[in-house]
Amino acid sequence: MSTDTPYYGSSWETYWSITEAQGQVSLWDADPRLASALDLPRFADHLDPDKVLIDLGCGNGTQTRYLARHIKHVIGADASRQRSKRLPQPTPTPRIWCSTCSIPQR
Repeated sequence: MSTDTPYYGSSWETYWSITEAQGQVSLWDADPRLASALDLPRFADHLDPDKVLIDLGCGNGTQTRYLARHIKHVIGADASRQRSKRLPQPTPTPRIWCSTCSIPQR
């Protein structure tokens, strides 16, 4: 994966480190009832139960965990190592894999 922003990965590391240190939550961390639960029916006709769903930019995995209750295999991936190492390991359901995207850190 490449990006035109040379410090993309380190920017997310900084964001998540500060957010966690200050005991804050992400602005966009919505309750799944207000996010994925509304989107899942919209995309139902396009989801193949035998395929893997990738939640790219999963952050803390809130939506990923919700989706895993409805889809057989889900991968949550995020640019931030700081964030992905804070995900529960192992995840609450064995159907979720969490990963960190390979983005150059500077």
